[in-house]
Amino acid sequence: MHVGGFKLTIDEMIAIFGKPKYVFTTHKHNGDIDFRLFIPEKGALATLSKDANNAVISGDDTVETLQVIDSNFYDGLCERMNYRFP
Repeated sequence: MHVGGFKLTIDEMIAIFGKPKYVFTTHKHNGDIDFRLFIPEKGALATLSKDANNAVISGDDTVETLQVIDSNFYDGLCERMNYRFP
């Protein structure tokens, strides 16, 4: 499930899914930075973008998209792709 267009803050997302285990960043050509907050135990991936001049995440920031997959499915997919997180 991939959803967006809602008002969910980082703090609210953490209250629902728990603290992210991993944070991935992508630097975009326009100078923005995409943050992906991954909670593998819950199969949740939250995404938000920040301006490079203000690239600090706070609990009040709004999640732009949220992807949720069954964590059992995720583990199987990683095994099939021969990939493991440390």
